[in-house]
Amino acid sequence: MGKEIDHSKMPREFDPSSVIKLMRSHRSVRDFKSDPVPDEITREIIHSARWASTTHYRQTYSVIAIKHQDKKESLWQLCGRQRWIKECPLFFVFCADMNRLDFICRQHNKRVNLQHTETFLMAILDVGLFMQNAALAAESFDLGIVMIGGIRDRMRQVIELLELPYGVFPVSGMCVGYPKQDSKQSPRLPLDEVLYWETYQPEGRSTRLDEYDQQVIKASVYSPKNGKRRGWSEAMAANTSKPPREGTRINIREIVKEQGFELR
Repeated sequence: MGKEIDHSKMPREFDPSSVIKLMRSHRSVRDFKSDPVPDEITREIIHSARWASTTHYRQTYSVIAIKHQDKKESLWQLCGRQRWIKECPLFFVFCADMNRLDFICRQHNKRVNLQHTETFLMAILDVGLFMQNAALAAESFDLGIVMIGGIRDRMRQVIELLELPYGVFPVSGMCVGYPKQDSKQSPRLPLDEVLYWETYQPEGRSTRLDEYDQQVIKASVYSPKNGKRRGWSEAMAANTSKPPREGTRINIREIVKEQGFELR
């Protein structure tokens, strides 16, 4: 397994920036104070997020910020009843958005091209980069966040609730708020398992993953099952070998097509 970077061996002028320190400190937060997130901070988060890289300068993303408790309660019902959805003071719904480009094309007597899978992938890439920028911006204000994939559990109902038009569909939610307490950080894959040089290099993977599993077990990332702590490999084997079981997630392609993406 590759060793962690030893900053003491870096050139004298090397100093990890505050951004790198912030990135390395990420942890999911699921317990929030009731204190509201000021609107000016919300605007600053999204103002900063929109400087993310974007494919062909398309900027195919939008975000809906939700503060009203009744709307959060509705999303809680639709997104797997995760209590932090209704307890957080601010909830973001990040959307892939081709609607404005459809508007622009129609203004120029053209039709936006939603036919091809590449268009879909570009939109997903854009919203993913935008969303991660928003997470970092939020954390820079000492806010905690947790991503909510449950936004796709009952996607049709979410689309209806948020009045999402043609060319728009929800990708992920994000709870945002001031943490009640410090959350533990889950270990990430070893650097040598995600960074390869020149070619893809799976050699040595078994050893790397065995050592990583022990880190995950030691950190108690997963609750015990049958009295036994699970490592990452065992949990992922169980998780990724099954089709989605939550609501309509198994029919996402059909719903995305209903929103205009033909996925040819």
